[in-house]
Amino acid sequence: MKQSKLTTVVSIIFVLLVFSIITGFFPENSTFTINGTEINNPIVNFFGGIVGLIISTVVLFCVGILLLFIFSGLGAIFLSVGLFIIALMATIALPFLLPIIAPLAILFAFLYFQRKKNKNEPSITNAA
Repeated sequence: MKQSKLTTVVSIIFVLLVFSIITGFFPENSTFTINGTEINNPIVNFFGGIVGLIISTVVLFCVGILLLFIFSGLGAIFLSVGLFIIALMATIALPFLLPIIAPLAILFAFLYFQRKKNKNEPSITNAA
């Protein structure tokens, strides 16, 4: 997508103004008197507020992404703990199912370790 010349000029001017504020080209304690009213450096106040808004927006997005990963990890932990508790309660409440569940658990564990050992060998699911 091509940028127009006006967009390029405005962005260059904005970058130069922000750079001049950061380097101290416009001193912060300068005041202007217009019709008897003192104005404390309107350029620094205006662009300082814009730069602060941009920085705070970026920081909030970063914090949001960090919290997304933290809460998804906590959700997975809570889900696994909840499922373990449900399985434990089902085992305690329904002991007559234990002769069916125990061989299935052994079979699933055996298949899991077999599949983990043969992961590098080609199979139907990961064939090229």
